[in-house]
Amino acid sequence: MSRRGFLWGIVLAPALMLGLISAVLVTAFAVKHIMTDGGAFAKAPRFLQDLARDVYQRQRSIWQAQRECIEFDEVLFYKPKTGQCVFRNLEFSTILTFDGKGFRRTASLPQQAGKGSSGRVIVLGDSQAMGWGVQDEETFASVLATEYSLDAFNLGVSSYGTARELLRLRKEFELRSGDVVFIQYHPNDLSENRAFLKEERMPARSPADLDRLSHTAQEYGVFQVSASIAFIMKGRVMKHLLFSGEDEVFSGTIHTDTFLSVLDRFPELKQVRVVVCEVDNFGRDESFADDLDRRRKDGITVLRPRWEATDFFRLDGHMNARGHRKLAGMIAEVVSSGQAGRASDRGQGR
Repeated sequence: MSRRGFLWGIVLAPALMLGLISAVLVTAFAVKHIMTDGGAFAKAPRFLQDLARDVYQRQRSIWQAQRECIEFDEVLFYKPKTGQCVFRNLEFSTILTFDGKGFRRTASLPQQAGKGSSGRVIVLGDSQAMGWGVQDEETFASVLATEYSLDAFNLGVSSYGTARELLRLRKEFELRSGDVVFIQYHPNDLSENRAFLKEERMPARSPADLDRLSHTAQEYGVFQVSASIAFIMKGRVMKHLLFSGEDEVFSGTIHTDTFLSVLDRFPELKQVRVVVCEVDNFGRDESFADDLDRRRKDGITVLRPRWEATDFFRLDGHMNARGHRKLAGMIAEVVSSGQAGRASDRGQGR
């Protein structure tokens, strides 16, 4: 390198670094603004919306990482702790109430519970079913109880896959003939379901593993947001450079094969009616539901809501109260019409 080139390098390197830092700070101000202003978020370009969601996902509070909300379980790794648990994030502040078995409270009217109701619905699923971000009375299980006179039991737990959901059902609930078991599916259930099938049980965990589940939520100041943006962009660049074209892509068929194999391990489901609905973040992925619906599996009804953006928190990706109410209406319609469990029936959102 010539002396002139060397000198230019000394001059340009700090300038480029300063420009990069300035760009990150400007972006951080924009991201911070649209994260707290719904109107600004709606008008922001898509790339900025996606970046704001990525920053939020990295910095948000995680329900199952709050030790006051969970307790160790030898079979399930963790389950909800009896009592109330406060859970907050940018878009919500909630109190979750769990009964003695760790089922989330449904706002059942005392005179309805087990007396002349239209049937029992047992809700299984992950954080979407549990009701991440909504109050006890706003979950679709609660809406089923209060508005449709159904005995609804909410066994949903954040981050559970189908296998763990069914293990909990077997361990803590006694099914009856005629019950409706509603299973909410999320694409990230796949890895846990595959691990279960490989060993015919969940991986062994200890209380020490639960201690390592901790996660500290971060503030949303400009410097914290800037640090998250830098981390996210670095990750994207590294992924593009090192792993481009090597991502393992799982089709809806693999999800469905694995899901049905898990269900086969639980013969007690043959005595009940099973309703399945895929709820991905922001309602965007339905490849599993598409494939399961095409197969017309005996004993399984597939619900296909027509999700709208207003059914989900704009940053978080979980259903809001509106989304829960929509899903409750669809479940109630299937149960009351006697369609649940008939594979030829297909629910539609409104």
